[in-house]
Amino acid sequence: FKRSPCKREDYLDIQEECQLDDSLFVRHVPTRWCTLLGALERILNKWEAISKYFLEFLPEDPKKQRTEKLLQQNDRYKAICLKLKNYELKICAQISFLVSAAAVFNRILRVFQTEGQLVHKLHHELKEILFSLMGRFVKQDCYKEESAHDLAKLDVEKFENLLPIEEMEVVNQLQAT
Repeated sequence: FKRSPCKREDYLDIQEECQLDDSLFVRHVPTRWCTLLGALERILNKWEAISKYFLEFLPEDPKKQRTEKLLQQNDRYKAICLKLKNYELKICAQISFLVSAAAVFNRILRVFQTEGQLVHKLHHELKEILFSLMGRFVKQDCYKEESAHDLAKLDVEKFENLLPIEEMEVVNQLQAT
């Protein structure tokens, strides 16, 4: 939508119909580590408008005199529609998982993007990431008092060390989407 004011206007109209704010997409830039989370969150928040735009609006848009045949010749459009129609739940689950993981790593990325000597913070920050990730599926009493060396010995495949599935953070986040 960046290079097409008409497409952008059409999409903004659909967002308004869906009672969403008029913000557009956040572009993830691979060289900027902290942009992924915002881009993924925006996609999840705008999912209804995205689906409506590609699956309902474009095929039926009378003012542009587009035909189904013309759209079906566009490989990118076909790929987007295929994903939206057939894999909606899977894609939302994958994006939700990535949002969840990105949130854990964004904090440490911000800490280590500052200037100055930071090596003294590395051990603590890595331990916090490990605890945060483990806390999603391992019972807290299995790892909270352990040293970093002892954590390597923790058997995360042992059923008694794992949280019940209803308490797993990722499961709760997926159910919310």
